[in-house]
Amino acid sequence: MNTRSTGRAAATVASLLLLALPAAAQEGADESAAAGNPWDAVDQDDSATLGERVGEECCAANRHVDEALLVHPITAPNISEDPFITTDLRGTYIYHSFPRSQFLDGQAARIYDVQGRFAVTDNLQLFLNRLGDADIHIPGGEDHGSTDLGLGFKYSILRDWETHQHVSLGASFEFGISSEDNFYDDDEARLFATFARRVGEVNVSGTANLRFGVGDEDPRGDSDNLSLHLHADYPLHPIFSPVLELNYYNTLSNGENVTPYSGVDLANFGGAEGEDVLSYGVGGEARLVDDILMRAAFEAPLTDNEDIFGYRWTVSAIWRF
Repeated sequence: MNTRSTGRAAATVASLLLLALPAAAQEGADESAAAGNPWDAVDQDDSATLGERVGEECCAANRHVDEALLVHPITAPNISEDPFITTDLRGTYIYHSFPRSQFLDGQAARIYDVQGRFAVTDNLQLFLNRLGDADIHIPGGEDHGSTDLGLGFKYSILRDWETHQHVSLGASFEFGISSEDNFYDDDEARLFATFARRVGEVNVSGTANLRFGVGDEDPRGDSDNLSLHLHADYPLHPIFSPVLELNYYNTLSNGENVTPYSGVDLANFGGAEGEDVLSYGVGGEARLVDDILMRAAFEAPLTDNEDIFGYRWTVSAIWRF
């Protein structure tokens, strides 16, 4: 079985497991309740769902159940959003392996990123969504330098805690502060919409992005891109949620300077007009300490067109307050 077939099989199995988790976890919760466990302190009202009981256990006094239960997106961390207005600090490490079938020859990029989010009001959030350091290795050389600087805002237009439906709109701008030798150095504007809702006991969220290259075009080109991101997680236990994510990328129009790749979420290379890349991510979030969230995910392409995507590991931590 080749790598692509293995990836598709893994995504299928992960999807089936995620769908089966609610019933399995509920059965396990019933059995453990009879035996006695740390959940004894949680109200075991038979009418309450697992999600409601987890919410009662893990929510701070000022945090709604929906917001506390939902895992923030792990993969595509700079452009995959959720609609909640939060205040937190985030640190991310990405190991991105390039395909062996291209001139990149299986080399890799290591990215260290920080983000900060601040709830100005209950409806408005300001954020720093990209700032960090990139160590990129390609055949014939390597580059080490800063990433671009991304700043933006998000505004909640729907917050319905009773029906568990939430929608926000936002925009961000990336300032090309990196060197031209790096994969970055792109001025880029982004418009996005994001939603979240509970489906049974599974938390679902998604983001749609339109990204536009602006300013002077760099030698690799600046294209206009569409990306869609879908996330699902299940609160298996107050300290752990498994996660399944899908990320879709499409180049709407090439730049004047064209490199035959889009760059997915890593960069803007100005090319691959009309080509699609779909990746899956499987991972989870651990909540071992109050308001400290530890997360990790493995990601790989599902489509034959992989662009610059070999595979990726994303590890991140969130401190919310």
